[in-house]
Amino acid sequence: LDESGIAEIMVNGVSVAFTQNGKFNLDQNFTSTWTKLVISAKDRNGNIATDSFIINKSSKKLADPNDLNTSQTNYALLFATSNYDTWPDLANPLKDVEKIGALLEELYGFKVDIKVDLTFDEMDDVIEHYTEKTSYAPKDQLLVFFAGHGHYKPGKGGWIVAKNSELDGSLRTYLKFTQIRDYFNATYSCNHIMLVFDVCFGGTAFDKTDVRNYSESDMRFIRDSTAQFMEMKSKIKSRLFITSGGEEYVPDESKFAIKFIETLSTKGAKKGNILTFDDFTDNLQLMSIATDSKTPTTPRYGGFGDHDDDGDFIFLHKPAKAQKGFEPKSAPSMQ
Repeated sequence: LDESGIAEIMVNGVSVAFTQNGKFNLDQNFTSTWTKLVISAKDRNGNIATDSFIINKSSKKLADPNDLNTSQTNYALLFATSNYDTWPDLANPLKDVEKIGALLEELYGFKVDIKVDLTFDEMDDVIEHYTEKTSYAPKDQLLVFFAGHGHYKPGKGGWIVAKNSELDGSLRTYLKFTQIRDYFNATYSCNHIMLVFDVCFGGTAFDKTDVRNYSESDMRFIRDSTAQFMEMKSKIKSRLFITSGGEEYVPDESKFAIKFIETLSTKGAKKGNILTFDDFTDNLQLMSIATDSKTPTTPRYGGFGDHDDDGDFIFLHKPAKAQKGFEPKSAPSMQ
């Protein structure tokens, strides 16, 4: 219900018919296993509320309402483009992305989806799937990583270069940075999104904004009450970005990827088994020291779009015992 009226109701990404008194009907097949429903309601002013719950065919096994929003799925969508039709091929994007994907899955329990050497249309379809066709629960997080060539034209902005992008040709076969940014920002059902661009000119997609580093009192709060800290952060919307450089070229042998991998490998040792956004930015600030002076790069980072103050993106390290027998969830919208 809303004073301005309801514009749309979606269940697991599918629109359903409804009345303005808030009632709607849904035909849903159930099995003997649990089924997850994610319901989103949008009012006529464009505001969106989302909730999720899990139900079972047997009335004897109904989920406890107090546990409805405790589940969380972390998604990692990683693009690696190394082989191009007309642009020069690259040696390292796939190697870097595979290392990052393995760490995210094995250490932090992410559901990893690696996309390799996609054309413009294929990349566009994947982005559409994750921004428009995937249903997210309130605590779910989405990390998106691009590795490959970037392109820039003064006065026109920067683009991701796809496998079939035409060198010195039409820009219609490129994905514009700002459009990618806006697509993910408008993914209203996902409260926590982090975009990472390890490409040339990636910083042209964003205006740098400062993100607060944690104080000593925050650090104690994290170490002493990790669960409480994560619960608090899960309620604050986050839209965060990191780029390997600004309006500049970045080398194929990515120092940025090395620092990103180093950060993941620390397993959140300083903060009670969690990594926060500023763990990555703190480490990336050392890049200027490690980077060859002939190709200096300065990472950019901050919040974008609808990012709320104090919003964050949390990587929870799962100790070896907890990881034993771990299997990532197979489907984002239904369980």
